[in-house]
Amino acid sequence: METKTVYSRIELQKKLIELKEDGFKQREYLSEYLDNMLFYIGDQDANLRDKIIYTMFSELICNSDYLDYEKLKNILHVVLDDEHLFYQIGNTDDYTVLTRSFSVLVVALLLNRNRTKPFMSEDEFVRTKNLVFKYFESEKDYRGYNEKFGWIHAIAHCADALDEIVLTSLCTHEDCQTILNLGTKVFTNSDFIFNHEEDERFVSVIISMREKELISLEELEIWKESLVFDENFNEYSSFISRMNGKQLWRSLYFKNK
Repeated sequence: METKTVYSRIELQKKLIELKEDGFKQREYLSEYLDNMLFYIGDQDANLRDKIIYTMFSELICNSDYLDYEKLKNILHVVLDDEHLFYQIGNTDDYTVLTRSFSVLVVALLLNRNRTKPFMSEDEFVRTKNLVFKYFESEKDYRGYNEKFGWIHAIAHCADALDEIVLTSLCTHEDCQTILNLGTKVFTNSDFIFNHEEDERFVSVIISMREKELISLEELEIWKESLVFDENFNEYSSFISRMNGKQLWRSLYFKNK
C-alpha cells in the first residue's frame, strides 16, 4: 500500500495522541493518518500496534461518526488485501502474523460497525465473510502472546470477526456449518496446543449461533465427534490434537452452565 506521506513511528504516535486529546476536532489530515495506521498496522512495537493504532481504529470505526462510508470502504478494501489479511500467509514464528492478526481484528470492527450502521453492500459483506473464512483456514501461526511482540492472538482475533459475521442478519445455517467445520481443523491441529483462551473466543461464536437459533444442540453433538477424542494415541502430535479438541469442548460445556 502506498501513502502520500509516511510518518515515522514516533510522529504517528504523537499525531494520534494529539488527535484524541483534541477531541477529534482537527480532522483535516484524517485520511493521511488512516493511511499511516494501515501502513503500521502490524508493527513489531506492541504499544504502537495495539495500544495506539488499534485503539484509534476502534474509536474511529465503532464509537463515532468521524468516518464516512468512503473511508470505511477504503479501510475494508485495504485490510482484506494480500498485503494485510493474507500478508505472507502460511509463515510461522516470525512477525508477519502481526499484520494478518491485527488486520482481521480491524475487519471485526468494520463488521460491527456494519451491523449498527450499514455501509457494505450485500456483495461486499459476502466477499468479506468468505475472505475471513479463508483466512481462518489458512492461518498457521497459532501463538497467543510473545515476550518480544506482545499479543499476537491471530485465531482469537479471527474468532471475533467470525462472531460479528454470525451476529449479522445475513448469516445463514450454512455459514455456521462452515465455521464449525473450519473450527474443527484449527482446534484439532497437531502442532500447537492453544493456551491463551483461543478456545473461549471461538466458543463465543458458537454461543451466538445458539442464541440466534442458527444451529441446533443435535448438530453440536454431531460436531463434537469431529474433535477427535481418541484415548489410544501413540504419537505426541495425536496428543496435541486431542488436547485441543477436549479443551474446546470443555469451554463450550462450562459456557453453557
